[in-house]
Amino acid sequence: RNCDWSSDVCSSDLAEYDTGPILAQVTVPVQNDDTPELLAARVLEREHEVLVSTIHGIAVGTIEIPGLSRQAVSSNP
Repeated sequence: RNCDWSSDVCSSDLAEYDTGPILAQVTVPVQNDDTPELLAARVLEREHEVLVSTIHGIAVGTIEIPGLSRQAVSSNP
């Protein structure tokens, strides 16, 4: 085992994938008996949680996306 944890990051990728500022991040411990599949399943579960909480934070204004105005986030066409 080469590391103790893995993580999932929610970032604001407005132009290119995985290049924007980090909006939220969670860590997932790597277990001694982990296989890549077991770890991936745990990371995916946390990924869903962090995505929902990040979207909620953006919607209620507790998380801001750098470079994007609040008006652009909340405007209705």
